[in-house]
Amino acid sequence: MLRLPSIGTTLVISTLMRLVLATIMGYGVDEAYAVTVARPLSLSYFDHPPLHFWIAGLMATAAHSVAPTVERLPFVLLFTLTLWAIGRLTTAAFGDLAARIAVLALAVSGVLGVVHGSSVLPDGPLLACASVGLLVLQPLLTPANNATPEVRDALPRWLLAGVCFGGAVLSKYHAVLLLLGLLAFMLTNPSARRWWRTPGPWAALLVVLLASAPVVWWNATHHWASFAFQGARGAPRHPSVLPLLESLTGQLLWLLPWIAPVLAMALYNGVRRGRRSPAHWLFACVAVGPIGVFTVLTLGGNRGLPHWQAPGWLFVFPLLGAFVAEAAERGASWPRRWMTGAVAATAGVLVILAGYVLQPTMASALSITTERDPAVDLLSWRPVWTARDGAQLRQGLPILLAARSWIQAGQLGAGAPAGEAPMVRCLCGDDARHFGFQPWAAGTPQELWLADRYRPDRVDWINPGVEFTAMGWTVVPRDTIALGHGARVVLYQLTRSPRPP
Repeated sequence: MLRLPSIGTTLVISTLMRLVLATIMGYGVDEAYAVTVARPLSLSYFDHPPLHFWIAGLMATAAHSVAPTVERLPFVLLFTLTLWAIGRLTTAAFGDLAARIAVLALAVSGVLGVVHGSSVLPDGPLLACASVGLLVLQPLLTPANNATPEVRDALPRWLLAGVCFGGAVLSKYHAVLLLLGLLAFMLTNPSARRWWRTPGPWAALLVVLLASAPVVWWNATHHWASFAFQGARGAPRHPSVLPLLESLTGQLLWLLPWIAPVLAMALYNGVRRGRRSPAHWLFACVAVGPIGVFTVLTLGGNRGLPHWQAPGWLFVFPLLGAFVAEAAERGASWPRRWMTGAVAATAGVLVILAGYVLQPTMASALSITTERDPAVDLLSWRPVWTARDGAQLRQGLPILLAARSWIQAGQLGAGAPAGEAPMVRCLCGDDARHFGFQPWAAGTPQELWLADRYRPDRVDWINPGVEFTAMGWTVVPRDTIALGHGARVVLYQLTRSPRPP
């Protein structure tokens, strides 16, 4: 007998676990960037649609704080909503045991249950909006006992689903692939196909299009910058099978090696059953878009990133729940051993991760040099602002801070004092991301202070004194600031050299 905690218990424990992680972990690279460029709010943004930026910016304003716990709280709660929605979806489709398995496995999965479940990333609102949207439509698309819902009663559901998927479109461009998967199901399932003869789907589509208006308008007024940037990231380069192998390995690691193989078997089982089982077919159709598209694109030589497929894998978890529950009900012993091992393995990884971040000496124990210590990317750059404040008092003049990459500009801005707009200049050449669209990005000031992480271990690192002197600046080192874990940031005063008459 496979005994598992209730869905409610899993939700509570998972939420508490992710709150702890949100408190002890510093911002990752993408999080720091989002927290920084979210202020001031924009209609949309260079990298992604605006919803997670809006959430981060509004939280910072409302709480007068950019502390990780504060900024991450909405995203932790959004993933709890995702877990609840996946549980309800699986219960309706495959029963209570399958739902318990699906929710517990999702809670201990890597990139979804831990990273996207506790980070300031666009995936949090995307997963919540898409899963709740599908939950709203499930009774219409795969009705229990082949019941036929009334068209009049269904219209509010379609409108609510439109709002949810509109939120997904405002979160990440992946939402288009999820919607195409839903469309594929509605075209290949006779019971669902009849809805096209009613106003419901068309009303939902109109709501989604209206929700996407801020994204389209911002792009139209900024030379379609975001669409061009994201489109180029998946463009083919030189056909090769190596990026495909790297993508598959990356997905295995990001989902965790003790979760990913069972997910893959469950997806295969759902596709194999096909249209004969509408419940299996629904999840398979929605899942296969992001998984298939971003995996196949690697054959063009573009490695992509292994977490791009994650929104598709989210909708494989109901299939995983059904697959494992069927095996358990047949008397197989591996489901119990697998679930116990998966929970224990993920818990062990989280304990090691937390200890690694909180105890710098663990880096030595793991044979990681301090200069290459990945925990450095999670450190706060708040000491840089403290040093700036001291310099301003000595000089009696305001000091504008700058960085020479969008990554360091994000880390610098995320350390800004509470209530202060992170007016960080990005001296980043052609890759300034959204920093190039901020109100203070135009023009070249006569003086600013550059905060740059000292990285002599990197072969591509150039001393700013050499780089910016060649660009016409007078460069004077002013201060060296320790961040922890052996990382140092050097403050340079940059002044425009006077032009000869």
